[in-house]
Amino acid sequence: MDNKSTNNEQPRPEIIKVEGREIKPAIKNGRPNIVIGTLNIIINPARRRYHRFYKPQANQLWYLHLIIDSILLIAMIVLTAFNVWLATHRPQDWIIPAINWQQEQQLTNQEVPHLKLELQSSEEILDPGEKFSLIINYKNEGKSTAKDAVITLDLNGEFWQGKNKIIWNSNELPRLKEIKPGESGQIKFDGVLAKKFEPQSDSQTKFALIAQVESQYVGEASATEKMTSLSNKEIIKISTEFKVNAFSRYYSSEDEQLGRGPMPPAVGQVTRLWVFFGSETDYNDVSDIIVTGKLADNAELTGNMSATSERGVDFNPASRLITWKISRLSAPAKFYPETGVAFEVALTPNQNQIGQAAIIVSDIKASGKDVFTGKSFNLSLPDVTSLTLEGKTDGKVRAQ
Repeated sequence: MDNKSTNNEQPRPEIIKVEGREIKPAIKNGRPNIVIGTLNIIINPARRRYHRFYKPQANQLWYLHLIIDSILLIAMIVLTAFNVWLATHRPQDWIIPAINWQQEQQLTNQEVPHLKLELQSSEEILDPGEKFSLIINYKNEGKSTAKDAVITLDLNGEFWQGKNKIIWNSNELPRLKEIKPGESGQIKFDGVLAKKFEPQSDSQTKFALIAQVESQYVGEASATEKMTSLSNKEIIKISTEFKVNAFSRYYSSEDEQLGRGPMPPAVGQVTRLWVFFGSETDYNDVSDIIVTGKLADNAELTGNMSATSERGVDFNPASRLITWKISRLSAPAKFYPETGVAFEVALTPNQNQIGQAAIIVSDIKASGKDVFTGKSFNLSLPDVTSLTLEGKTDGKVRAQ
């Protein structure tokens, strides 16, 4: 029994005895050494990181960790250097903003004036040579009196030939000497645009009068620190001069005979003349142009026609209406060829027209739209008669 138990007994493991020693904090003069403790805090993680990532026996990709750590170290050095530079060269962007913010908070808590400016125009669109008015509204929305206010109206534009800056101060308007909280006022300025302006290039279009108001003033707390207010900017568009003309010719401008038949016209005889429609725009493009007129009962179109635009005239025999259409007319006129149409008319005067100029086209109307300003034009033109443009004869109908 004893032999059996002895055979089944397991061998006991070998006991290894390890001797250690207590780790004590670094002591100097009876106190912990802070410098050594701090170095241990820095060095120990670095030592552990080295054994884990950089020791070739532990990690075959140690060089990748070295590259990443080098990049991070360089980034930290650059950011530290930048902060040092910012603190020494631009302290207002680093330390001072907090101080300024406190000062601004103190200023906002102070009672200071604030002039609100609003500029109004009598018209949104002006014609060359037209009168206009500008209204300047001001109001002190601050908590203290605005003193010695100076209000300046700034005007710019090709059609404005007066002073660019119109100034009002307390000498001209005593009410600007002191504007108390809640007080408001109004200043009116009247002006006149120039009638003409000569564009210097074919791209000089879209003319406008630009106006804005500025005010400078001081508060009660400081007579030297000026405050400034700006109004809204008013842009008043200048409309173009849209012109349409209609006339007849028997001779050309070079004195060549265009017409045929008796001139002055004779009763019962056919006289052939040319009727011209022309249009131009001085400053802005004009679109959707339509010119219409009624052909006289004793006149007929011969079919001869010449046009500088995209198409000639259309004729409705039932209504006797002549129509000329242009999709768009370019400006300035002096940089583009004249746009027009000419058509030949056969006129046969009757007895009732003796001694009078025979009407060829009547009730002539023209319409169009300024592309820049949106202004619509509706024009009425004089009748086209046998009184031709060149005026070589009186054009009045005579008996045979």
